[in-house]
Amino acid sequence: LVDHSKHVQQYFQFYLYYAIMGVAERKKLLLFDVPYHLVTASIDLSHRLQYVDLTKLHTSVTQLIRCYDVTGAQRSSKEAVACLPNPYVDPDVQLPMPQVLEAELVNKSRYLKRLLEEAGSSDDTVKALQFLSWENPTFSHSVLTELLTQVAYVYPHELRSFLDILLHLMMLPDSWQVARITNVMKGLDRSAGLFNIIQQNKTHYQKRAYQCVKCCVSLFKNCPQAAALLDTEAAIREPFTTAVEWLNEEMTHHVHGVYNQWSSPGQSNEATNGYYLERSNSARLVLRQGLELLPPPEEPAQEDGDTVADIPEVISASPARQDSDLTTGIAGPDSVDDDGEMVIHQDISNPPSSPRRCSKGAVLGLHSGNNEIGSQPCIPAMMRRCFSPIRDSGCLEVEMNVPVDMSYYVEELL
Repeated sequence: LVDHSKHVQQYFQFYLYYAIMGVAERKKLLLFDVPYHLVTASIDLSHRLQYVDLTKLHTSVTQLIRCYDVTGAQRSSKEAVACLPNPYVDPDVQLPMPQVLEAELVNKSRYLKRLLEEAGSSDDTVKALQFLSWENPTFSHSVLTELLTQVAYVYPHELRSFLDILLHLMMLPDSWQVARITNVMKGLDRSAGLFNIIQQNKTHYQKRAYQCVKCCVSLFKNCPQAAALLDTEAAIREPFTTAVEWLNEEMTHHVHGVYNQWSSPGQSNEATNGYYLERSNSARLVLRQGLELLPPPEEPAQEDGDTVADIPEVISASPARQDSDLTTGIAGPDSVDDDGEMVIHQDISNPPSSPRRCSKGAVLGLHSGNNEIGSQPCIPAMMRRCFSPIRDSGCLEVEMNVPVDMSYYVEELL
């Protein structure tokens, strides 16, 4: 094969077409241990040949793998309970798997890594991994560790195939599904979980963090077991809430125009490489679905004292000439300081030592009835402003019947 590297793809394509021909052909290939020889050939060729397309080799292996009987390695998560039947097995051919092939697939991660990197987007690869992971905690641990490692380190535009496989494995409806979801979210021995990856990459590698958030949203939206974990487990609900809040903050407030000035507005976050998040339609849809999954916020306890209903409305000002334009020529010449700037005179019992400056070009007198003007902000929707110019004094008078803590905001608003 090394001497004829130009014909490697046609060589492995022969095995694929021969396996597709029928049941007798597949049995013959299994009796000659063709899957094991293909696995060892892919490991050897990866070291001796570069830039060789081994897609046909991996497709042949994944087609033949599902013809083996792997019930000996399966066990249920519940004691004294039989394993569920494997829905991904080939019903026509069932031969025992050789121990050397089982050791190469389960105990060693060399071929598994090559398979994920070179044929991760293939449907046959996904079905083969689902077949081997069904009721098999040992192989599930190996493949999840390798997938999380790839998600943490590959380029963002190469993440989609790994996250798709990860999503399919978490949605396997066997007895180990809850444990599999928990391990992916929290992490394994040698690999960080999705929540840790989001936390580590949301500042400098936002596209990686976004794709992990999208994977979590798809899982919790389409998997009932995962949705139940989100509702009951605080260790999963709180990091997910933090991740969705981060995405909401990035989509609504932060704009990294310096890095995205050459990007189109609808650019995908999955097909392009870069650091910062693109505000695409897909990202908006993920954000909306993520916000729907969050638990409703708890209403704060009602405190004693005044409520919104207790705040009286602002009464209208004097029936004199009503005008809401602050820039009307109503300033008097006596209200200009030494620097030629207008000042605000506050009509209170204890005036401040130095007048406050006004950039509106008008002299304002603030009256609040018998109440002194306070210094606390208020909500602008709770009041209505009424203005009436006073002809004889040259001031714009604001007459209010509001609580003490609202006059400060009125003064700042003017």
